[in-house]
Amino acid sequence: MSYALKDIGTALRTARERLGLNQRDFAERAGTTQARVSTVENGEVDLRVSTLIEFARSLDLDLALVPRQHMPAINAIIAQEPISPAEKTGRAALARLTNVIAPLIEQFPNNRDLSSLQRSAGELGNFRLEERDVAMIEKITTALKRILTTPALLNTADSQAAALRALRNSLAHSINYEDTSARPAYRLDDNDDA
Repeated sequence: MSYALKDIGTALRTARERLGLNQRDFAERAGTTQARVSTVENGEVDLRVSTLIEFARSLDLDLALVPRQHMPAINAIIAQEPISPAEKTGRAALARLTNVIAPLIEQFPNNRDLSSLQRSAGELGNFRLEERDVAMIEKITTALKRILTTPALLNTADSQAAALRALRNSLAHSINYEDTSARPAYRLDDNDDA
């Protein structure tokens, strides 16, 4: 799966969710199946342009080739759009986490684990957080609150930093932990025998 396919799938998912459609409703609207919508949104399939155009139109979007120098202006306009309830929940969870990390860093300014937590929390702001991601952030926030009240627990910050880094890495690299099947390091295609 290429990053471009994943980016397109994520953009389509975000647009679908902003319209309040689940995959099944959108599939009916687009004249396809829920399974097809899922594979497209997960970046597991290389779309034909005609399919991409149909998906975009079903989401009240237009597909256009835009000069690269105009992209900052377009991105600024898009950023002004209202965010979905799921995005609001994710941003609120990150804000709570940041509000707990800041006083800890003031109290322990040379602690590398707290610096790592702060860096990872900032980087997570670039991703769309799912419900399970928010739950992980809330769990880490709760553990860090305990350090605020009991500074002797500072030694637990390393495990919280590791957990937050793992979350960031899984989102950054689109790791799907549910698919743990082994894949061969190398595979010959049928045509390679010649």
